[in-house]
Amino acid sequence: MKAIFTSVFFIIFTAAAFCGGSSELANTQEIDLSGVTDLRIIYSFEDVTFYKGNTNSLIIKEYMSEIDKRYFAVINKYGNTLTIENGQVPVRPIFKNFQRRLEVFLPVSYKNIINIKTSSGNIETPDIACSTLNIVTTSGDVSTNSINTNITHIKTTSGNVRTGKISGNADVITTSGGITCEVDLKAGDLIFNSTSGRVNLILPRNLQFRFSSKSASGKLTTPFSSVLSQAADDKNLTQGVVRDNAGGSGVIPLIDIATTSGDITVEWQ
Repeated sequence: MKAIFTSVFFIIFTAAAFCGGSSELANTQEIDLSGVTDLRIIYSFEDVTFYKGNTNSLIIKEYMSEIDKRYFAVINKYGNTLTIENGQVPVRPIFKNFQRRLEVFLPVSYKNIINIKTSSGNIETPDIACSTLNIVTTSGDVSTNSINTNITHIKTTSGNVRTGKISGNADVITTSGGITCEVDLKAGDLIFNSTSGRVNLILPRNLQFRFSSKSASGKLTTPFSSVLSQAADDKNLTQGVVRDNAGGSGVIPLIDIATTSGDITVEWQ
């Protein structure tokens, strides 16, 4: 019994030694964005969180469980493109539990292209106003406040996507992750696509739009079913125009939702 206890104690002690403690602030960088029109943040397993900055510079803060300059962000500027990538990670022969996360303080004055990419790290942003927003992650969750852009692309494989009010044109694509989005009155064409995840949309009541949904086995629930009809040549396709008599001029924006087995739910704000 004593030998078993000693062995268990040794395993726990060894694991604690390799796993490391909580993360602490390790690296702070202030970066001039003059002339930058394309900002790229590329990390791997790390969570990336954006905040509104209060200066005209971009500020990044990296928190790590083990501090070494080799693990600091790699920052490169080529022409109008600024790229910030994760640094090296320590080699763990037995236990691999190095922790690192990134905070990005984005100046309000920056209105150009923003690209954010992770493998498994979660991505979180405050209200964002820029020309183009691209967010790509494999298994990380995406959470945003309002998005005011001309074009937004969000793509994840198994992560969930949740956004505040979206304006402009946007497409949100997942494989098994769920999608929950609010839509602004200034929204353009919106495309939502999920294979097995649920899609939930929250729309303003006085929004005028063309609606299209397609699902092989998912259930469609909307508060405007009376203006919808199934396509004659495709029983899985439901279409209609909401507030068709609202007047006004110009092209009516499209809301297009497609799932394979995920349910689709639309509700008013």
